[in-house]
Amino acid sequence: MALQEPRIARRVMPGGLTIVAEQVPASRSVALGVWIRCGSRHEASSSAGLTHFLEHMLFRGSRAHTSLALAKAMERIGGQVDACTGKESTAVYARIQPENLRRTLLLLAELVAYPSLEPNMVEVEKRVVLEEIRSYEDDPEEGVHDLMATLLWPDHPMGRPILGYERTVRSFQSEPIRRFHEMRYRGSNTIIVAAGDLNPEKFLDMTSEVFPLPPGGGRGREIQLTKIRRGSLHATHSLSQTHISLAARGPSYSDRRRYPIYLLNLILGAGSSSRLFQRIREREGLAYGIQSYVDSFEDTGAFGIYLSVDPRNLNRSFRLLMKELGKLRREGVKRWELSNAKEQMILVHLLSQESIADRMSRLALKELLYQGQPRDGKVVEKIRSITVDEVNQVAEQILNPARFCLVTRGPQDGNGIRIDDVDF
Repeated sequence: MALQEPRIARRVMPGGLTIVAEQVPASRSVALGVWIRCGSRHEASSSAGLTHFLEHMLFRGSRAHTSLALAKAMERIGGQVDACTGKESTAVYARIQPENLRRTLLLLAELVAYPSLEPNMVEVEKRVVLEEIRSYEDDPEEGVHDLMATLLWPDHPMGRPILGYERTVRSFQSEPIRRFHEMRYRGSNTIIVAAGDLNPEKFLDMTSEVFPLPPGGGRGREIQLTKIRRGSLHATHSLSQTHISLAARGPSYSDRRRYPIYLLNLILGAGSSSRLFQRIREREGLAYGIQSYVDSFEDTGAFGIYLSVDPRNLNRSFRLLMKELGKLRREGVKRWELSNAKEQMILVHLLSQESIADRMSRLALKELLYQGQPRDGKVVEKIRSITVDEVNQVAEQILNPARFCLVTRGPQDGNGIRIDDVDF
């Protein structure tokens, strides 16, 4: 028997609201999300963290319900409702039973369109978010990545932490938050997405009836990306290890180099068979945490390496890191390495197809960012088509010491490692 193909429906309402639904055969639940084109990059410097704070306030009561009533309403539908804020978007999402779809839509509409933003609740939530900021400051990996962002995107919202700063969060007041909500949470900035056990056309009709966001919106004025500030930073902290981030600007979502750099990342440091993991951890036993990573955004990206080591092993580990980067840049990747990386990447893609939450998120990202993303059926073909020459060309472009910034965080001064030591 042939497998039934997923069915997708899409509608853009007169006010700009975009609705997308995918029926996933054999699924017995629904993943539902409301995505707003509103992230930390859309904030002024004086209001850093406002987008994340507003996301918290969505759950602090609406025009019709107190925060407790909202929590009880979520429990009654038996669903899992949560939210997250990124640099470019905010999402409120739920996993539910199909029969509770309409009730959940009404609940999310209440959360997203009509937050009460009461002054007393703002003061309570400030304390919660300040504790969240402090918990992130105690996380050494988060700390080095936040510092790295200030070098990769200096004097730009992309370079600021999503949570903001204690001083900005303390300054938040109800009315400015309300004005920000009214400006950003509008039809043209919003995508409502669902995937799972549903009828796509009926979902579009239902959503267009119950979701009351005002028309208009749009991207607003985007701040032009600044030039990278190549250099090094060290933050002294009472840690037992030294944490290192070495990163450069990388491809955006729409960059044709996106697939080659994902494959390069797998070969260099994104798996247990990767070069950095095998050399620095498995062969030399110098580190527990060693990995490379890729972050892609609408018009920019980052390619980096994260390493955490005993300060006594820092210099040796760093020299080995430089050696491996230089070798990869000069000699390129091997055909068998690329073949293995392709199989890993294809498997990750196929596994994501089995998750309705991943399918829902991918539909939303397609609307927010990709603008012409290949259909799912072509992703595997695209991965398989990448050549050794394409990956090596990207390695030569990205793995240029002059492109990299360096951040160290730990108990000492970074053992004297500075940007001039980034030489491979």
